[in-house]
Amino acid sequence: GDIEQIETLGRNLREMELRKKYTFNNANGKSHYMVVKTSRKREEEVDITVEKGSIQKTTSYKYLGGWIDEKGNVGKQIEEAGKRVKGMIAEARRITSESKIGKLSATGIVLIYENTIVPTILYNMEVWTVWRKEDWKNLKRIQADTLKTMFKLPNSIPYWGILCELGMWPMKERVIYKRMM
Repeated sequence: GDIEQIETLGRNLREMELRKKYTFNNANGKSHYMVVKTSRKREEEVDITVEKGSIQKTTSYKYLGGWIDEKGNVGKQIEEAGKRVKGMIAEARRITSESKIGKLSATGIVLIYENTIVPTILYNMEVWTVWRKEDWKNLKRIQADTLKTMFKLPNSIPYWGILCELGMWPMKERVIYKRMM
């Protein structure tokens, strides 16, 4: 299965180093391998050693701008989107402060949220076919926390109240809409 393919990859890399005089440098640890779990059986680790370093197993991997984990679900992608958004919120608040743009501050926050933060959070989310309830909850939490922080609202304000007041869609509906488009 998967382990045999990884072992074959290791042999091929070593053979290319010997025969074709290639040098694979993994001294900085950039290259990894990952096995997506398809059953409950425990996966064994494979030792892949190249001339300059070794290739280690990882539980998650960034590929084409999206995160994939060994469970094959969207959880890691959501977690990383939440991390990226934190820095964006601080910058958005700085740009849209009332001292800079006055009464248009709320409008500026909405524009930055809709045009920068939402696309960042939802990047490639529509391609995932398996969503757990936990994934939807985390996406909802990120949206609620982002809006409350950007508008300096107390945590006691209900999520749905914020969405209704601002005329915004919940993240789940946005993902479903992106799937249809």
